[in-house]
Amino acid sequence: MGKVIKNAAASLLAFAIIIPLAGCELPAISLYEPENPAESLSETIDAINRCDEKRINELLYNCIWSDDTDVELSESDQMLADALAQSRGIVIKQQTISEDNDRQAELSVSLTVLDMSAFEEALTKAVEADVKQQMYEGMEITDTNAIIDQNKQKLLEHPGQFYKTSDYSVQMILSKGQWHLVMTDDFYDALLGQN
Repeated sequence: MGKVIKNAAASLLAFAIIIPLAGCELPAISLYEPENPAESLSETIDAINRCDEKRINELLYNCIWSDDTDVELSESDQMLADALAQSRGIVIKQQTISEDNDRQAELSVSLTVLDMSAFEEALTKAVEADVKQQMYEGMEITDTNAIIDQNKQKLLEHPGQFYKTSDYSVQMILSKGQWHLVMTDDFYDALLGQN
């Protein structure tokens, strides 16, 4: 009986020593499948629209996103920021995972966003017309900020007139089990309505 126990213990010890040494021969199996790049990009845009800074930075690969500002936004500026977030939408037209490196993907997308240049141009024209009209009527203009705010709010009643859709190519990298957006200056500007 004692000999059987010794043989069993020796077999278990040998098994415990051999398995770790032979383990490198076995293929690694992962039960976790990361979401695809398109889903991760859509989630990134949603997080940007929600101003969820923590989640945005979890989904970016090469930069830090910060919404911090020392300036308190006026009511019309907050309306503009909200209109920008509500305008932002993305359609993924094509997704290609690199044949050479399955941790890199390129996505062809259409981004719709409020065109800040078009908005600023319309605001300038509206303010100039308002100021001219008030001067024509003999009114003394003491506060141009009030005129700007009023015209900004009026234009933002129909922000869709300033929407612009453009095509972009974006890169994604798989890191730590999750796809991350590689932010470029061009795409960053586009997200802020600056393209």
